[in-house]
Amino acid sequence: MDVFQQLKQQALALLDLHRAKIDHMSDTEVREYLSDVIRHAAEQVPNYHTGKQQEQLIAQVLDDLLGLGPLEELLRAEDISEIMINRFDTVFIEKEGQITRSTVTFEDEASVRRTIERIVTPLGRRIDESSPMVDARLACGSRVNAIIPPLAVDGSSITIRKFSQTRFHLQDLVNNGSCNDYMAAFLKF
Repeated sequence: MDVFQQLKQQALALLDLHRAKIDHMSDTEVREYLSDVIRHAAEQVPNYHTGKQQEQLIAQVLDDLLGLGPLEELLRAEDISEIMINRFDTVFIEKEGQITRSTVTFEDEASVRRTIERIVTPLGRRIDESSPMVDARLACGSRVNAIIPPLAVDGSSITIRKFSQTRFHLQDLVNNGSCNDYMAAFLKF
């Protein structure tokens, strides 16, 4: 078992142990609290890394336990506008209109399915073989489409369309050539 899996198993046990305490905390407080608890547990693991690697590993464990796993890193990146998971080991991202393959991958097909469940369950939606496709929205407003077998031939897939945090104004459309001054004047009227 690798260090990530060891920490994840320990963190799951700690979640159960500390459930009464964290039930009354905000998401941010839970993350901070568990981060400290996992950091302490990590120091007991043989061959464990320290410094920056330690913080990255702790963040990965927290993302996997409390968030959407490897997607969290991509969701935090402001310059990514779309995330496309074609199967657990094939993830593409769109940045500035260019689609590239991401280095981020999932552990296996089951981890993609767990991520889909984490997205749709709080919304009261379901996805299974009788209803293998679902559209949803994340708390941040991003649109999600998820498809599982038998519709998804190569394994479960997820597409997330993120929305820009920057609000565009009419002058921005003129400046980038989407419309001219005459069109802008008409739209203002």
